[in-house]
Formats: sequence, structure tokens, C-alpha cells
Amino acid sequence: MEWLLSLARAQDFFFFTEKPANADVVEGSPVVLRCDVSRHAHIVVAWQLDGSAVANTTRRYQNDTHLWIRRAQRERDAGGFRCTATNVTSGTSKSTPAATLNIQYAGLGGSSHGWKPRTLIAQALRHQMSVFPNGSLYFERVKGGDAGIYKCVGLSADSAAGEQTYQAEIKIATIHDLTGGSFEPAVEDNRVTIVPLNNNFEMTCVNPGGYPYPSLRWDDPSGNAIGATSRVRVEEDGSRLVVDVVRQSDSGNYSCVVSNMAGVKRNNIKLVVSVEPKITRHPESMMVEESKTALFHCDYTGSPAPYTTITWTRNGSEIELRHAGRWRFLDDGGLEVSDVRLKDAGRYACEVATRGFPAVRSRAATLDVKGSVERTRSPTVTTTRQTLKFTPEPVNKRLELGGDGKLWCKASGVVPPKITWVKVSDGGRAQVTWPDHITDSNGTLIVKGVKASDAGQYTCVATSAQQGVINKTITVDVIVTPRFVVRPSNTTAKEGYEVMLHCAAEGDPKPTIQWDKNGHLSDFDKKRFELTNRKGLLSDLDTERFEVLQNGSLYVKELYLDDAGRYGCTIGNSGGFKRDEVTLYVRGKDEGVMTKTIIIAVGCAAGYIILVVGLLIYCKVRRAKQRKQAKADEAEVEDNRQENGTVPNAATELKTSGLGGGDALLSDGTGSSHSKNRASYDRLQFPRQDLNTIGMLGKGECDGSRDKPLASNDRHGVRRFVMGSPCWRRDRCVAQL
Repeated sequence: MEWLLSLARAQDFFFFTEKPANADVVEGSPVVLRCDVSRHAHIVVAWQLDGSAVANTTRRYQNDTHLWIRRAQRERDAGGFRCTATNVTSGTSKSTPAATLNIQYAGLGGSSHGWKPRTLIAQALRHQMSVFPNGSLYFERVKGGDAGIYKCVGLSADSAAGEQTYQAEIKIATIHDLTGGSFEPAVEDNRVTIVPLNNNFEMTCVNPGGYPYPSLRWDDPSGNAIGATSRVRVEEDGSRLVVDVVRQSDSGNYSCVVSNMAGVKRNNIKLVVSVEPKITRHPESMMVEESKTALFHCDYTGSPAPYTTITWTRNGSEIELRHAGRWRFLDDGGLEVSDVRLKDAGRYACEVATRGFPAVRSRAATLDVKGSVERTRSPTVTTTRQTLKFTPEPVNKRLELGGDGKLWCKASGVVPPKITWVKVSDGGRAQVTWPDHITDSNGTLIVKGVKASDAGQYTCVATSAQQGVINKTITVDVIVTPRFVVRPSNTTAKEGYEVMLHCAAEGDPKPTIQWDKNGHLSDFDKKRFELTNRKGLLSDLDTERFEVLQNGSLYVKELYLDDAGRYGCTIGNSGGFKRDEVTLYVRGKDEGVMTKTIIIAVGCAAGYIILVVGLLIYCKVRRAKQRKQAKADEAEVEDNRQENGTVPNAATELKTSGLGGGDALLSDGTGSSHSKNRASYDRLQFPRQDLNTIGMLGKGECDGSRDKPLASNDRHGVRRFVMGSPCWRRDRCVAQL
């Protein structure tokens, strides 16, 4: 007994494998509180907020064992969330510790500005705001970027009095747009929500926000505000629309409306109450002759198309519309089979499906196909054989001028018939011979290089020796597919100015031209009208600003910033369609000044860089020339030394007068000189050893500012002169030459 109790306790035992944790979340953002248990058999998980059960709504709901919150709200989600798991067999319950959400408010930022009386604001904003002589700041056109804190600084004539500051704040009233994503649960692109009859319906409209925070309400199909105390009501401060036990009379457009001092925004959803379908007329069995037409009916009561769809099956397999061929689905739900063949025999049934209800299937109907009946010589014996017919019949054809084309014609019978083509001329005469560019190949008429004269009436003739002759006449049109004569091109224009988007085409027949913006024909402006006198050029345009000219070009009288986008020009005729898309860029009125400022700044910077680089290159080239000249001078000195040879080992004394002490300057005749000036001495017409003192060198003046020596001791200790220099130094006394 104890063993059984222990086993039962072990089966009832469970624990939490995942517990909800505290989380930080920005208001309006999604968050998930996770909770899970070790086993799920006989375990029910529920959530509580501060001890109260959490009800499932479109905003906050339990998904499996976790709690999903699509939009965190500071007021409704404040408190402790607990996850409670209960064993339904034993009644044992366990709860997790409370988890809280730290919901952070996404505040509005601002900027700070300052102005002084009698002074304009920044040059870029001169056209938007100005300062009056009395010190008031005037905004010509307030924009979103103007929001922030402004300080008025008053300056006194007495500098010791200091400044006086007055602070003011500007808040811009705004309201955001309502989009398809503003609804919970998400709605389809066509804003249609289908709800089965007698079911409940809920839809939440998420406040898009703005400043001041906009109010929200729901309007019924009659345009009246929905209250909070009826079968059709609003909950959660008016954001959630609730319809209990929907009726067919509840169908219609419901509007979510938000408003504040910035304006009113609204978005609609269409509520469709679907009804369970019931077939009132089933398809009936029938027998038809080959090549005739069979028609099956399938009438029902319930919701109309497109909320209800009808499909057909043949021998249990669905007949797909894209592969229907000779099968045609009628608007009333019926099925038409044209040119019935023997293989079309079988069992046909229709299936009616309405969203929210199971599909309803009709009784099956049998289609029998009989061939032509001919009697033999014995009156009691009849035989059935296939009739002579086209498979399929030839159809009218369009051939492109200058291109290649084919006209097909096939027929079947007891024996394969002979197929020929003839062209019926304007006078009713048949043309049986073909020009060189047309070939009749076993029933297929091949045209190489279509000409305008190839248009006309063509007859396919099927001939059978046993079954006779059948024929089918078709019309062949020679067309010129549309082509662009002038293609639209990307265009940049300025706000407030006019602009022309060119588009011209040619073809045969003359092609029509249609314009669209961002893929939508009616996406140009709020005021629309139907162009009935443009022969299909365009519809749904703004008569005040947009106009499609007779040549197909789109003319915009005055550009708005919202007009920027992708514009498509579509040309088409019976030969086909072509489309070209371009982009229209709209520059704001402020962009010109800023662009010029940027261009000037960039140009100055580029000029400065070019100047610096040029100076660097000039200096580098100059230094290179100087080095080259120095090397050339050294080479010349070396050449002179080799030419003059060595000087005998004797000292030549140059005596000067006017120099204190009568110092002698000697030149060593045996040493090698590397000086250009010494080499100049060697070019004199008399020997060096015969030199005598001839007078004073220079003016005998001492100039302490010159520090380049004109004479120095060489490695043998002999004083050496450097000729050609403006002065020489000895004992800091400089003699000018």
C-alpha cells in the first residue's frame, strides 16, 4: 500500500524548469514572460497579476505556458506577474515568485536656442524666423525641428549691469499616421476581417502617439461613436472594439479615429459576417454529343464571392483554373465545358467553401459523351465513330510587323484529314498560292517576316474522303507592338516649381499611356477624378496640380515634397504592354543655400590643398636643382685640378700693407686643393712661385657680422685663400674685396 502511495506521489511530482524574471522594457514595446514546468501531463499553467487572473486579449495573452505582451503599458502592466502550475489530478498547485516589468517612458527630446534683440537667427533660418525691433521672435512657418527651449538674452548699455535672460519652450503639436500595423490582430492589406455568424469579434487599435497625446475612439458604420455599454462596445479606454455574438447587420466599415490639436487621423477596417453555405441546386447528369457544350449548375445560399469560393472536381481531382482550357468557371458558380470530347466523360462535383465554416460538397453528376451515329445497310445495326472536327478550332491571330508567326490548324476524324490553308481576298476570291515568305507545312502556316499585306481572312480546310469537308475562317491582324519614342528619365526638381515627366510612344494601333506612382494609379493626391476624355491615358489624378498631356507626358503644376517617388509610364495596345519607371527627386526650398555653402567650402578646401601640394613640389624641384648644380661645380673643380697638375714644394708669400704685424699668408705648393677659387689661381699666366706683394686686399674694414671665413688652414697648417667670396675673416677682422 505504501509502495502504491509513493508511486502516486512520484507521478504527481513536478517543478518549474523556467521562471519569469524581472525585465526592463520601453513603453509600447513587446515583451515575453517565460514559464515552463518539468512535465505537462495533467498540468495546467495560468498567470496572475497581483493575485488576479490575467485575461487573454489581443494585447496580452498566454501562448502555451508563456505570457506574451505585444505592447507594454505602464498602467495596465504595473504589478507582480506570477506563473501558477496546477496538477488537475491531485489538485497540487505551485507558483513562481512575482516578476515585475520596469516600463521606461520614451520621452520627447528637445533642443536649446538663444537669440538677442535686433539680431537675426542663423543665416540658414533667416527665411523661417526673425527678431522684431521690440525683441520678439517671429516664426514664419513652424516646423518639427523648431521644437525646443529658446532663451532671450537682454543686454544693457551699462556693461556692469550684466545680462537678463528669459526662457520659453516651443512644443510642436503632432499626430502620427494610422497604418495597417496599428490594428491587433493584424489585418489583411484590403483591411477586411471575416467573422463567422454568432462568433465574437475583437479588434484593438493602437494609438499611434503624438503631442499632445491624441484621444482615440471607434466609429460604427453609420459614423457614430461607439460606447462602452452595449453588445457592440469599446474597452480599454476605447482602444479595443468588442462585438459579442456578431450578426449580419454588424457588417460594415468600422473606423479607428485619433485626434488632437494637430488634426484628425482615421483608418478603417471592414467587418464581414460570413454565413454557412448551403447548396440549393446540385449539378445534374447529362449526355451531350461530341464537340457540343456541357453546362453544370451549382447554386448556393450564403456569403457571396470573394468570401465564398467554388471549386469543381472531375473524377475526384480538382480542375485548376490555370489548366482549365475548355473548362470555364462561370460567375454564378457554374461550370461550362466547351467542345466536349470523348475523354471529358466522368463524374463532376462542386465544392462550396466559406471562411469560418467547413466546405460543403454537392452530389456528383455524370457526363456521358456520344459520337456521331451512322446507319449501315442493315437497318438494325448502328455504329458509332468519331466525327470530323478541329482539335482545337483555329482562333484569330495577331502577327507583329517584321516578325515571324505561325497559324495552327489541326483536325481529327476516322482517318487523319488533309489540312490546307487559303486566304480570302477582298473580292471573295481564295488565294491558294503563297508568296515566298509564307509556307504551308502540314496544316501550320508559317510566316517569315510578316508584312502589312498579310492581314486579312484566312480559312483552314480539313478534308476527309470518308467524312467530307469542314472549314474555319479566322482573322489575322498585323500589328506594331508599342515602343517608346521618348523614355521618361530621372528628374530632380525644386519644391513649389513645375515639372514635366516626358513619355511618348508609337505603335499600331496607337498605344495608350498610363502613369502611376509607386505602383498605384491613384496615389497622386487626395482630390481625384476620373479622366473620361483622355482615352484611357490616366485616371484618378489631381485636377489642380497634375495633368496628363495629349502626347502622354505628365505635367505637375506645383511640386510638393510628398510628390517625390517612383513614377511609371506604361504603354500598351493590342500587341502588348511595356513599362518604364523613373524616380522624381524633390529638393526642399532650403536645400539650395545649403548646397551652395557646401560647394564653396569644399572648393576652398580643395584650393588650399592644391596650393600646399604645389608649394611642396616647387621646393622639392628647387632643392634637386641646387644639389645638381653643386655636383656640377665639384666636378668642374676636379677637372681643373687635373688640368693644372701639382704645384712645386715652395711657399709663395703674399705681403699686405695696412695689416698689423705683417703676417704672411702661405700657400702650400705640394698639397692638393679642392677649392674652386684655388683652381682659379692656377689659370694665371705667370708661375705661382713668382707672386709678390702688390697691395692691400680690401678696404681694411672689420665687419663682425660676417662669419664666413675667406681663408683657413689646410691639413698642412698653411693658410689658404678662398677667392670669389665677398670677404674673408682672420682674427674676426673682415676685409672687403
